[in-house]
Amino acid sequence: VPQALMELSACVQVPVGRSHDFTELPLDLSPLCSAVRAGGSDSISAEVCSQPLPSGGRALRLRATVRSLRWPGQAAGHCSPGVSKDTEIWASGIDVGARVWRISVELRSIRLLTRTANVFAMYSHEFFKQPRPFRTNPPTLARKNTTVYLPHAFASYTMSATEDEVREQLEEALRVELWYRDAYKKDGPLGVVDVNLAPVLHQSLQHSAGMPSMVQGFRVFDQVCPVISSDAQEPQKVGALRLLVFLEDLGSSASSLAAAVSAAQGRPSAWQGGGGAPEVG
Repeated sequence: VPQALMELSACVQVPVGRSHDFTELPLDLSPLCSAVRAGGSDSISAEVCSQPLPSGGRALRLRATVRSLRWPGQAAGHCSPGVSKDTEIWASGIDVGARVWRISVELRSIRLLTRTANVFAMYSHEFFKQPRPFRTNPPTLARKNTTVYLPHAFASYTMSATEDEVREQLEEALRVELWYRDAYKKDGPLGVVDVNLAPVLHQSLQHSAGMPSMVQGFRVFDQVCPVISSDAQEPQKVGALRLLVFLEDLGSSASSLAAAVSAAQGRPSAWQGGGGAPEVG
């Protein structure tokens, strides 16, 4: 329910001056979402606010209520009064079926501790279903003991999976390789970073006006990881990489929904979905 409320685009319409035009003011439903998470009864209310009015700058305050409507399951081969078979199939399919997820990785910055080099980073992960490893570009001059930002370091990957599958896949560490570019010889390895992705699942849901592409909310895990040299005999810390992992639950997967309805109707599903190609930004 909190996720559904976060995805709900609620607004109020107010007149503009003396004209017949109206403007829409979005409502912030986060207080209601927090109240729902806290639980307590089948009817939960909270005070919510709109964006400030264009004229006076004050926000509208309203009382929002969400109620839990319950119905029993199928009994003796018959559905409950007023509830269709498709509705029950839809509800059960949403609960246990696959969902659409978007995972984004940003290699924010690098700090070298032992040398100065033109650096770039590369990574790949089985869960991301990448056609080729991701790579920052162009190589960036990183001076010793100086933090520099990596260019073109953000990428998003969309896939369909159950929550259990996401948890299992994120247990596998993301290995980021750091390389240096030399004008007079081929590229060479500087070190590797093994990133733990699983903690992003336990972060609180956030919303940010500065990230309009993540309107449904996101979880983010910001971490600084040691860069360990590629020397197999005497590995040492040669730098630090700051990395952010974002996780978005985009809702139910159309493939699981179609499969649930088709199974009830005794025919195979005609729509087949799968993981997605990466969206690189």
